[in-house]
Amino acid sequence: MKARSSSAHWNFVQTGSELKKCLTKLIETSSLIAIDVETTGLNPFKDQLLLVQVGTRTEQLVIDVEAVGSDIQVIAPVLAHTSIGKLGHNLMFDIAFLEAN
Repeated sequence: MKARSSSAHWNFVQTGSELKKCLTKLIETSSLIAIDVETTGLNPFKDQLLLVQVGTRTEQLVIDVEAVGSDIQVIAPVLAHTSIGKLGHNLMFDIAFLEAN
């Protein structure tokens, strides 16, 4: 699927195998990723993580956490990788939800 910009692509990810494939492509193309999460509230131990967005300048993934299920764990090594820079707004909030889930 294409985003509005002709040079940017996004994928709505709903399976673990699709997530693995898309993450591999994403980290092969950039050493900097942007991260954002969408939740049902502010408490990472009470509220639900709904979506995780991870992207580069040219590729974005919108990950449906419920559909992906436990395969969301494949994102952990990418987020922990020290040679991949992370960019986001209020990353401490996002990280708290990612760690709790």
